[in-house]
Amino acid sequence: MVTCKSNYTDFGLSEMQYRSRIAKAMLMNVELQISDDLAHLLTAEYPDLPRAVVEALALEGYRSKRFSEGQVREMLGFSSRMQVHAFLKEHGVHLHYSLADLEQDRETSRQFEDKAGIGNHPPA
Repeated sequence: MVTCKSNYTDFGLSEMQYRSRIAKAMLMNVELQISDDLAHLLTAEYPDLPRAVVEALALEGYRSKRFSEGQVREMLGFSSRMQVHAFLKEHGVHLHYSLADLEQDRETSRQFEDKAGIGNHPPA
């Protein structure tokens, strides 16, 4: 049996970043036991198997609406929403963006334009 464990270096984190994350939230380590044959098959396709497993979990969590965009960002250590959007797009997962989200974004845009003195739109 092959045991796959992951630590902060597997995700490109420094020890300081890792300790900071632990201070913010309790982390869970998951151990996956698979046969040697399956491990060789998977590592041939995914050289960084622990990262691939976390990404798969994040994708499925977002796809099933169990995880928010922010939770995916946190899980994968991304620093921006755009990184999450690019990751989801790369994996064929559509954003959860409703008509209400669009209206909120439009209102925010109007407020910004009014404050900056730009734009040519009727009052809301």
